[in-house]
Amino acid sequence: SLQRTCQRTTLFTFTAQRHQQKTHPTTDCSCTNRKSLWTGIWDNTFQAPNINYNMPTSTSTLLGSPDEHHSRQVTTLAFGSCHNRRLLEKYHAETGDTKSIWKSVAEQRPDAWLWTGDAVYLPKRKGVGSVQSLVDEYNEMLYIRNEQTASEPLTLQYGEVVKYVVPLGAFGTWDDHDYGANDRGNDMPQREPRRDAFLDFLDVPQDSPRRHREGVYNSITFGEGDKKVKVIFLDTRWHRDSHLIPSLASSKIPLGSVLACLTRWFSAAQLPERQKDYDGTVLGEEQWQWLERQVEDSDASVNVIVSSIQVFTTNPAVESWGHFEKERDRFVRTIQDLPGLVILSGDVHHAELLGAGPILEVTSSGMTHSCTGPFYGVLCEHILDSFNTHRKQSDFPSGSNGYYTDKNFGTLKIDWHSKTPTFTVNVHDHSGKIVLSTVRALSNSSKLSEMEIQRIPKLAEDHNIPTFQIATTISLVASLLLIVLMIWMRRALQVRLLYTAKRKYT
Repeated sequence: SLQRTCQRTTLFTFTAQRHQQKTHPTTDCSCTNRKSLWTGIWDNTFQAPNINYNMPTSTSTLLGSPDEHHSRQVTTLAFGSCHNRRLLEKYHAETGDTKSIWKSVAEQRPDAWLWTGDAVYLPKRKGVGSVQSLVDEYNEMLYIRNEQTASEPLTLQYGEVVKYVVPLGAFGTWDDHDYGANDRGNDMPQREPRRDAFLDFLDVPQDSPRRHREGVYNSITFGEGDKKVKVIFLDTRWHRDSHLIPSLASSKIPLGSVLACLTRWFSAAQLPERQKDYDGTVLGEEQWQWLERQVEDSDASVNVIVSSIQVFTTNPAVESWGHFEKERDRFVRTIQDLPGLVILSGDVHHAELLGAGPILEVTSSGMTHSCTGPFYGVLCEHILDSFNTHRKQSDFPSGSNGYYTDKNFGTLKIDWHSKTPTFTVNVHDHSGKIVLSTVRALSNSSKLSEMEIQRIPKLAEDHNIPTFQIATTISLVASLLLIVLMIWMRRALQVRLLYTAKRKYT
């Protein structure tokens, strides 16, 4: 392991302004000669960006204005989700591969990094993680090594990339794991300190209106005039109601995550009418009003909406907007008039191109682990092949099936100078190779008719047949019986150990 000779910068000692932190580092790390360490990654001389932190005084202004505006024109935004630093360290130790995925990100020379959820995972996977454990994980992510001990640039980590390589820094939203518990929504305890820890991780100024917002939803604009990009980050956790059948994933019940997948699958396949009429919310009315004003007031040529969970998937096992059909349809009606529209999502531990009609969604998930590992395992590709009516084909490479199941991250590249300006969304593997790609003209319309909205594929629509429904029911019942058996066996073992201990001391 690396010898940590550099003083750690904690979340609560950051300077208020992102550009001040970059121009005048507050640590004692000898990383001031950035070009000597990052040669070949980012050769441009860094200049502090012109940042305007909007501090509105009225509710109407607050709803419609972006939280930050950067005058710098951007051509490349990188994004990703589901990052477990312990799994990344384990991968390098077991494989001997010294090239970090963050080195691959840096090679794309992004102007900014966008988190689409799950920036950290807590060591404790069951139950609800503490706020302090989240702070500890964020600090580990932001750790900057000494230049002398970081002699190999291939081992770049997040803290070094976001501080010394990406000019505009990192922005984002959270999902369940950096929220503190698997699948949790508005029933999460201590939401305010969890929000504050996440905003500290992103170095949001202490006087930002976001510090008083119910959730971490926010927006940012880059560029000026007809070369403006707006990114809207949604919070799909703070206000979100339980699913039709509440998830047990964060409970201490054995196989709780598996049971949560099966109950979601069961409700979609066996209770489609109840699912359709379910009135649960994803965003909450306050965030809905904010989103509607953000869309209405947008004058950007490219509009990026970040949702930590997928919007258009038909896979019933995962968390998605499809479990809240009324909310999903309202979401489509709200955003469909935006020009240059693309939705970015995460959560599911694979990458995918999907959408509804002309609306494009790109999922990049699993920077450090994928769905082919534990949990889904060999079933991952079979499940993705089974639920595919929502999927779009990749423009490159040819023959792609529209998804990718290994570790990945994404980039959004904008060509402002062609006769017809376009944006390209790429998914890259661990080494930086493009594995999925799609190109869209900024002038493309994303408008859907009301009939087209009603025809958006529903969850489990691919397999809504009696045999499939019977198989889902059998799987759910078998899992419940297995869980009951495991609980009984654990209790029996505890009683036996207690009885043995009493006999030993009597």
